[in-house]
Amino acid sequence: MNGIEVPHIPYRYVGRREWLAWAAGVFDGEGYVGVRFNSPKNRGIQAIVVQKDRRLLYKFRQVLKGGRIYGPKKESGCSYWQVTSGGDVLRLYEYLAPYLSPVKLIQFRRAFKTWLKVRQKHGRVRP
Repeated sequence: MNGIEVPHIPYRYVGRREWLAWAAGVFDGEGYVGVRFNSPKNRGIQAIVVQKDRRLLYKFRQVLKGGRIYGPKKESGCSYWQVTSGGDVLRLYEYLAPYLSPVKLIQFRRAFKTWLKVRQKHGRVRP
């Protein structure tokens, strides 16, 4: 960066709100929330962040205090962070909503609306 070295700032020196804002930026750019319809028994809401750099996913998980990291996939070399329970996706929304773009907020609301319709139509589906 123009010969200027950016110092590494340890996690403990940045406040919780700043890290949540950072996580919201990552989710805004690389995240997805929606309902999966893999099979009648595997329907549910999920949130995913896909990245080639697993270090970013580990930091993301640390900031949000949850989720699982999978991969990397052979085809793409990408790994992904994921939550698949309604409670975890709702917690993600509560943490990130103050910092998310309007487009991502709409994506969350649509996902929750669809998920609730699926639950009502097909009975209880992965809480």
